[in-house]
Parts: sequence; C-alpha cells; structure tokens
Amino acid sequence: MINLPKPYPQELIYSTVARYKIRAGLISPKQLLDDVFEDRGVVATVDLPCHLFKIANHYPHNRFNLNYIAYQHTLFPLYAPFIPESRRQECLRWMANHSQGAIHLAIGSNASRLPSVKYIRYCPQCFNEQFKDYGEWYWSRMWQIPGITCCSKHGTLADSSVEYRPNSRHDFIAPTPHNCNINPQGSVNEDNRFLISKISELLSLAEQSSPTFEQWTAFYHGLARSSNCIRGSKHIDHLRILEKVENRWSLEFLETNNLHRFNSETGWLRGIFRKHRKSFSYLEHIIALEALCPKGWTWEAILCKIHQIPSQPPDTDTHIQRTEHKDISILTIKRNEWV
Repeated sequence: MINLPKPYPQELIYSTVARYKIRAGLISPKQLLDDVFEDRGVVATVDLPCHLFKIANHYPHNRFNLNYIAYQHTLFPLYAPFIPESRRQECLRWMANHSQGAIHLAIGSNASRLPSVKYIRYCPQCFNEQFKDYGEWYWSRMWQIPGITCCSKHGTLADSSVEYRPNSRHDFIAPTPHNCNINPQGSVNEDNRFLISKISELLSLAEQSSPTFEQWTAFYHGLARSSNCIRGSKHIDHLRILEKVENRWSLEFLETNNLHRFNSETGWLRGIFRKHRKSFSYLEHIIALEALCPKGWTWEAILCKIHQIPSQPPDTDTHIQRTEHKDISILTIKRNEWV
C-alpha cells in the first residue's frame, strides 16, 4: 500500500493521483501506474475515471469506499439521476474496474450537445487560496464541467496548457506555475452564477436510485400542465414552453452552450417534454426547470417528487401471451404472398 494523499474537498481523483506523482518524486508515467494501479494500461481520465477499486484499497479500511469516491471526486453525480437505475449501477461497476470507454457512451457524454472542455481549467485566485490552506494546488471538479465558464467567487476560468483528453493518455499531470499562468479574470454574470449554484447543488446530493424514463416523462408532462403549457386536454404547447425559455435565458447563453436550436421537431426542448427514450443532460434539465418551475426550486425537491410518481414498465407478460397466440399458418401465407 502506497501513501496516496487524501483527496481535498471537490478535488478530482485524477488530481489526487497527480499529486502523489509529485510527492513520490516520480518522472515516469509508467512507474506511477505501477505504484497506484499495478496496471500500465490505465488511462488518465479527468471526468469519469475507472479502476477506483485500486484507489480505494490504498486508504484505510472503510475510509473511502467506491461509491463515495465516485460521488465526491468525479463528475458522475452530474449524470447519475438522468440515466436508468440499471445503467447507473453498471456505470459504477465500470468505474470500480475498467470500462474501455463504455461509460462515456452509456451516459450520453460522447453524443452531448454541450461544448467539450479542451484543456483542464482553473481559477487563479482559488489557487492562491488552496496554497494558503494546503500548501499546494489541485484540480477542482467544478472547473471541469461543460457549461461552467466561471468561478462563482472570483470570475472567469482560465485554460491550462494540460489537454483534457491528451494524446499521451497515461500521464496524470498536476497544476504547476509552468502549465497554469496567473492572469486577470473577467466578472461573473447572473446566469453563470445561477448555473454554478444549481450544479453545485446537484453534486452535493446524496447517492440515490435513478428515476425511470417513464417517471421523467410523467414529471415533465405534469410540469407543462401546471405551467399552463397544455393545448386542449393533453397536448403539450411547445410554443408556449419556448416562449418561457426565451424569456428566462438569453440567446447568448443558449448559443454558448449549443442549446439554441429550437425550430426542429427533434430538438432537445421538444424532446424533453415528450416521451423519454434517452437521457438529457444536466444543463438541458436546468434550463427547462428554471423556465417553468416556481422560483426557489431545488434538485432535492424535484427528485423527491419524481420518485413519488408510479413507474409503469412495459407489460411484457401480456406481450408474450399475445405473441404466443398468433396463427402461424396465416403468417406463413402472408409471408409467401409478400415474397
């Protein structure tokens, strides 16, 4: 067992491993992988790392379990509530061992509309506070979230020279004055400040089971009804919803996050108020919820309400019974006529 540092609050586990590299005086990425993972094939992943079982084993028994590390020191909590429970559990199993890229596909990250992060980001003034409190710098997970461009306390985030997904896939790199220039920061606008607060709230939620797609569908239909966005008895008034979204969010904010294309019938805003067949991103949920929910809504209250909605899985028994009573002879005749 090596003396792996204890993760700081909101620190990425990627950063913890990188700090160990400096403390141990290691130069070779291969030696680092041997020490920490006993596996030279481990990929240094910033957002959703795997092999967390090996990380947990370096700490005293029950100090940090796998789920604690996943929820406190990775970006997994941003995706967990919006994927089915079976997929959430599968993702945790992949993070415990290895996924070979499957986890990013499973949560929809690879197909996300949100602009990707190209370089690991940082807040210069937060670095000063970190050095004052801990005597060293570390990468915070709040800085690496797509959609967030600012630190709520100090201003705009800066890009380091460390690539988020580099060609050298096995090297864990800590922040230093050589890869992070200390430059002046721009101010934070209200939309960014609100977004940071809601994402921070989402990251701080306790681990819980994920709602089903049926529950998400029923919730958004009920939200449309309570917001007077229903035509007739049950049809969603998408134009009314669009009006509410545009009244709340600036076009600049929506364009910056690539969420401004509303004209298409298959656009994300129409899709989130229809039957859910796939998961939507945390930012898409925040934009829709803020536009239609009463002021002061919280993720805890929203998820509690969704969990109270009865889930209605497909009636597979009825489907099987109906299939078994098909007249095979008629099917054969029709098939021959078609051929």
